[in-house]
Amino acid sequence: MLIYPITAFSIFFGLAYLLLMLRYARDWTSLEEFEAGQKDYTTKVTVIVVARNEAANIAACLKSIASQNYPIQFFEIVLADDDSDDETAEIAKSLGIENLKIIRNRALKGKKQLLSFAVSNAWGELIICTDADCLVPQGWIKSFVKAYADKNAKFIAAPVLFNESKAFIKKFQALDFAGMMAITGAGIQGKYLFMCNGANLAYPKSVFEELGGFEGIDSKASGDDMLLMQKIAKKYPDNIVYLKHPKAAVMTEAEHSLATFWRQRLRWASKSGDYPQKSATLQLGLVWLFMFFILLNLIAGFFNPYFFILLLTLIVLKIISDYILLAQATAYFSQEKLMKIFLPSVFLHWIYILTVGFVSMFKIKYSWKGRKWS
Repeated sequence: MLIYPITAFSIFFGLAYLLLMLRYARDWTSLEEFEAGQKDYTTKVTVIVVARNEAANIAACLKSIASQNYPIQFFEIVLADDDSDDETAEIAKSLGIENLKIIRNRALKGKKQLLSFAVSNAWGELIICTDADCLVPQGWIKSFVKAYADKNAKFIAAPVLFNESKAFIKKFQALDFAGMMAITGAGIQGKYLFMCNGANLAYPKSVFEELGGFEGIDSKASGDDMLLMQKIAKKYPDNIVYLKHPKAAVMTEAEHSLATFWRQRLRWASKSGDYPQKSATLQLGLVWLFMFFILLNLIAGFFNPYFFILLLTLIVLKIISDYILLAQATAYFSQEKLMKIFLPSVFLHWIYILTVGFVSMFKIKYSWKGRKWS
């Protein structure tokens, strides 16, 4: 009979999911808040922005970086134009930013190649990366420099949050991301999950060169963030830092439709099998299996009503688990309003984790920024 094994596995993965979320919430709470402080630093910094067809966003992004309260003589901004076919580079040049350098190399394709080229030509000893559709806060560079100087950081991750919106799909992404930022901090705190977002991170140029940059992790279109982070963390597990502070977060726009959201998450999920840190893959697998057993009990319930009771148990476990973490995360980032869509988000989260996780198991082609990737 299938009742016993399905029940056993359902309860196992349900409780495992609950315990995992409780651990994330505990470690997020215990992670100390990090502030830039008042000390004057003289670390030379290169801020790299890789952009492709970002004419609508590039001016605001570069202006927010240029207006940092960090001495201009100690930082440069490098715009690495990824063969844009719009006016991204022209708009950037017209801003007249004194410490801005624009590099365009049509022989290089993709973010990793451009990043490697930009890093090799960087003037700074600390490389800070963000995306062209992001706005960075005042004190942003100072926060990274303090972590680098005071913590001997070899890799620094920081929060990425979405701008406020009335659209449900954007609110869902903002809520989901707030939770992801808490998980990011918790994982780094406990050293059991090294994850980050390429829109807000930093690392010393010397460490990038020491470990060969993206060598060995360049088979995927994505992965300039997490694959590099885990490569560095493998050698320097005690020197990974998370900037836990609302003022360290960069702000960006959520994907505007389900289709673009799907492509984004599929691109992210495509690299999960390549993570050097296998505990990260294990945690992702545990979450997916929990979602799978929710589906299995839903289907089985039409043949035996018992499974509907088990399904309800799993749903309650998911609601409790997600609420504990998301309530903490949204409160910390002053995004409590997002909890108004918590219940419908629970079910959308289940659907997208289940479907994206399943599809990513296969080698498929997808498009991003007008290019096809597999």
